[in-house]
Amino acid sequence: MPKKQKYLLAAVLAAVVLGSAVLAVRFLFGGPEDSWICVDGQWVEHGHPAAAKPETPCPGPGAAPAAPSLPSLPKEMNFYESGPLSRSGQGQKPGVWSLAVERLGAAAQVVELEFDQASVCQVNGRAAACGALDLADGSRTRVEGYRLDQGSVLVRNLIFPSPFK
Repeated sequence: MPKKQKYLLAAVLAAVVLGSAVLAVRFLFGGPEDSWICVDGQWVEHGHPAAAKPETPCPGPGAAPAAPSLPSLPKEMNFYESGPLSRSGQGQKPGVWSLAVERLGAAAQVVELEFDQASVCQVNGRAAACGALDLADGSRTRVEGYRLDQGSVLVRNLIFPSPFK
């Protein structure tokens, strides 16, 4: 095989491998496809969501989530952790989402998550009502919120990282 054909074949093979890697990252870590997202203060369909349009207000551009309504909450959020989401783990309450907080050299600590109207989920940099998303067991996410007295966490921000930043 001539040298020029070898280089062409190598370039085509490299392009196919790179394209496959990009698609794999997009579809494996791209977040929910069928959900409602908040765009400029309006709920917009992303794909074909099974859930009805959220009735909670959609935060406008640059708006902060609504202030916590529970008087016993600290003034500032006190929980910032990442890990996989779970709804079906051993020892969990049925239908209740939790986060497995992983620490190097220690067993994961499972923390029950609570959501209210001020809970905002961010997918690929866009805000959406958490109730409108079809969350998947095992999805890696970052949770920001308030650790409550009973040990659960009231979610303010549930952030799915975007692979394309």
